[in-house]
Formats: sequence, C-alpha cells, structure tokens
Amino acid sequence: MKPTLADLARRLNAPLSGADAGFSRVISDTRQLQPGDLFVALVGERFDGHDYLDEARQRGAVGALVSRAIDVALPQVLVGDTLAGLQDYARSWRGDYAHPVVAVTGSNGKTTTKQLLAAVLAARGPVLATEGNLNNHIGVPLTLARLRDDYATAVIEMGANHLHEIEALAAIAQPQIGIVTQAGDAHLEGFGSRDGVARGKGELFAAIARQPQGIAIINADDVYAPLWSALAGGAQQIRFGLSAAADVSADEIQSYAIDDGRNGMRFTLSLPNGEAEVSLPLPGRHNVLNALAAAAAGYALGLSADVIAAGLAQVQAPSGRVAWKRIAPNARLIDDSYNANPTSLAAGLQLLAALPGERWAVLGGMAELGATAESLHVEAGRSARALGLDRLYVTGAMSPHYAAGFGEGTRVFATHAELIAALRADIAACASPLTLLVKGSRSARMELVVHGVVQAPQDGVDGGVH
Repeated sequence: MKPTLADLARRLNAPLSGADAGFSRVISDTRQLQPGDLFVALVGERFDGHDYLDEARQRGAVGALVSRAIDVALPQVLVGDTLAGLQDYARSWRGDYAHPVVAVTGSNGKTTTKQLLAAVLAARGPVLATEGNLNNHIGVPLTLARLRDDYATAVIEMGANHLHEIEALAAIAQPQIGIVTQAGDAHLEGFGSRDGVARGKGELFAAIARQPQGIAIINADDVYAPLWSALAGGAQQIRFGLSAAADVSADEIQSYAIDDGRNGMRFTLSLPNGEAEVSLPLPGRHNVLNALAAAAAGYALGLSADVIAAGLAQVQAPSGRVAWKRIAPNARLIDDSYNANPTSLAAGLQLLAALPGERWAVLGGMAELGATAESLHVEAGRSARALGLDRLYVTGAMSPHYAAGFGEGTRVFATHAELIAALRADIAACASPLTLLVKGSRSARMELVVHGVVQAPQDGVDGGVH
C-alpha cells in the first residue's frame, strides 16, 4: 500500500494536473502539514481550504485534493466535493487493507477504550489507532488514509451526535470487529432520547452483521444489550461486563496506589479460555469495564489472558481523561476535563467519593442535553451531596441547577479566573489530604481551570483566563 497522486486520481475517477508523486499522510489543516503530505482543501461555512493551497505548497505538500483548480504550482486532483472525495478514497483504500479493523463507539469511554485496545493489540504487531479525537466524518477517513500493510491491526474510534452517523462511518471503515462501550445521556439534543442514543451506537453492530466474519463486542451490563444483540444478528457475539451474562469479566476488583497519589485497579481477568491478574494503571470501576471491552477484542483476535493483561498494564490515560496531578504536598487533582455527560460525571463523582480525605468536585456545565439539561444538572448536584462530597465548586450557565441539587455550601463563580483564585486560596488553606475532580463539557473549557490550578501564580494565569 503505497499512496500516490495517480492512484488517488484513479480511485476517484478524477483528473490529475501536474506530476505524480507519492505522499505519506493526508492532512486537512495546513498547520499540521509536513513535507511529503497530501493536502485536502475542505470547504466549510467559515473556511475554504482552497485559500491555503500556496501555504500547503510552502510547507512541503506534494499535492492537493481540490474541488476547483487553483493557480498554484502544486499538483492537484480535481473532484466535485473534497469531503466526499476524501471519504470515497478512504473507503477504497481501506478495501485494500488485509488485516483486522476494530471500531469502537459509545457514549462514554470510547477514547480510553481505544487506548486500551492499542496497548493490548500491540502484541500482534504495530497498531494504527485514531489520534486524539479524530472520530467524525472527517477524522475517520483521515485516519484510514494512514493504513499501511505493516500495521497488524487498525483501531478506529467513531463518534456521533445524530442517528445514521455511525452507519455512515462504518460504511467507510468496514470494521470486522465492533465495540459499543455503553449508551448514556449524551448528545440528547441530536439523538432525542437515550433510546435514540442506543440505536445510534447500535448502527455499528448492524454494520458488523453485514460482515462475512463480523464480531460484535457487547456490554452485557447495559440495559440495551438485548437491542444490540438483535442488531448484530448472525455475527459472532462476545459479551463483556461484571454480570453473569458476560463472557469476558472481572473478579476481585480493588483499587491500589501507584505513585504520587495516583490510583489504579487490580482485578482477575476471566476469559472463556483462561484467567490472568491485571494491574490497570487507571482508576475507577468504569475503567475496569473499558479494559474488559479491550480484553474481549484481544480474545476475539486470539490473544491469551496473560498477553492481554500485560498490554492493559502498559496503558496511559489520555490527556484530560482521569489524569492524576500532584498540586501540593497534601493535594492531588483528577483532570477529567476533556468532556462530560451525566453518565461520565456520575462515574467521576463515584470515583472521587471512594477516596480518603477531603473531596472537592469542580464542575462546568454539561452540553447538548436538550430539554432535560436543567433537571440532569440538579440530579448531578444531588448525587454529589448523597455521595458525601465535601465541597462543590461550579461555573457556567448551569451553575444554579448544580447548586439547587447540592444545596448549602455550593460555591458559584462567574468566570474561570475567579474560580481559579478561590481554588488556589482554599487549597493553600487546607491541611487535610485533599483530592479535586475537575470535569465539564468541552464548551465549559475546564482544562483552563486545571492549568490555572496546576501552574504557579507567578505564571500570570489569574488575569488571562476568562
């Protein structure tokens, strides 16, 4: 599999102007371009990639996929729609890849599960895995375009906030193995209800059912397991979870200290053909379930329990997802700021509540919850109170609803800067062992709070975060 401009043009039945050349990666953002890349001139409501063709040339691009010819000294493949062209190329290129493709989706845990999958499946050889959160109609084809024969497995993360989006991504990626981590109250504005979420995620299993040797990896503990099993049809089905219905399960689960205040989980991994002791360097029972999903894929691809356990022990938490940071001799911060929905927030609060010492939750709002947004924030506040958390700090438009649920003692802040200043002062005044959980949707930008608390005051964060 050696990509060239001529091969791209052939697959898309499109003309190539300029000389043929091989390319290494397919990139849609000139800021990420490296010499030898192909540039895709995508067009959106607020941008037009064609305006950056000369910049792409200057950065070393060997060619461009365009929907109109541009007078730039750069070979160009001309198509009617560059996004459709990118997707069609990725589908065709994927068709030439002879090794297993594993797709993972779900309301929560898909990025962590992707990381776990990559760690486990590395035992089979090099793994191509989705970088960051490139999990949509652009990111999935960009990832598939990186497929090469020397990758023994590809792990493709898929995200969606409407029905039929996973269906479209699966048609491009053509996975033989599909995993749905779980269905929760995420993207309710687009899906309409949790039932809609479950059906949207289940589109992956419907695609797996159409594969000649498809394997559906189903969360046995999820209430929607029967729906997903029906959608998977005649495909082989492997169930993971903590219930008796699971084929891949965990026993004797316990938390353990790693170093510098970080916690992990130890458990006995049980497969249909063996057991192994696992030391997972990620905290929380929810991550045990993510690990079981990855283990089920490893089992499906012929790996032993011992090999899977060794892979799970090597994983690192993705940035902003339950990452532990030491912020004072007596204080640590759990950075789970990357995103939030009611299910993932509940898991985070339960993780925090199980820890010793003072426990403070620092929360931004949860987005895309539609008409249920206010009540779900009230419920989250009530849960924090019921779990016995010592303090709740909140910011953003949903703050009054968190406060209504948590009640007396909620501290509400209008800006990130005010929240950071208060946290710094309160942390300095706290003599007890202390753990903070920072979490919120992407739009809440709670990573700014993490940065502001972790960095020293002289770094000038106080006046620059809004």
